Amino acid sequence: MVNYMLSNHIQGMGGSPTASTGPGYGFGLGFAVRLQDGLGVAPGSRGDAMWAGAWGTSFTIDRAEGLVGILMAQGPSARGQTRMLFKNLVYGAMVESRRA
Repeated sequence: MVNYMLSNHIQGMGGSPTASTGPGYGFGLGFAVRLQDGLGVAPGSRGDAMWAGAWGTSFTIDRAEGLVGILMAQGPSARGQTRMLFKNLVYGAMVESRRA
């Protein structure tokens, strides 16, 4: 069930989550889902899931790394930059990768 929720359900449909996720994401059942390695502007693994709330709240779930990160924020501007900074800081704090 989780694999189904985290698979891309907008393929072939108009629109894109790029405005809130950056490139390289599709959308599953409630979450943006990274479609492949190397395409996103922030760190992550293929299949990672994220949500970008309207006022800056964000979370990321990276099953390949065993990682969950939650950012509780509220701000009308620079939230896209704050989300990417958050993900860079979370992944930068990792001592070792489970994927390597």
